[in-house]
Amino acid sequence: MKKSQHRYVIGPKGSGLTEILATTGVSVEIPPSDNVSETITLRGDPDKLGPALTMVYAKVTTHVLLLSEFLLLFFVLFGQKRLKRSRPI
Repeated sequence: MKKSQHRYVIGPKGSGLTEILATTGVSVEIPPSDNVSETITLRGDPDKLGPALTMVYAKVTTHVLLLSEFLLLFFVLFGQKRLKRSRPI
């Protein structure tokens, strides 16, 4: 997972990590920001690793989709206004 996406897993004030631990009992280890590693490590019961990994990816995917939807909406709203202005009267 890209280093730039780690913040979505961590969440505000570590809430993402806390939620994953509380829900699955799996701890999520993220390398420090000054470390070049992009590897996220999950530690816990083998039966809970799958659900924890799903939660990790869901947190990233949700933010990526929200950003994509925002950009699309921005283009639709402001792109159309620019097109309307550029048409001759």
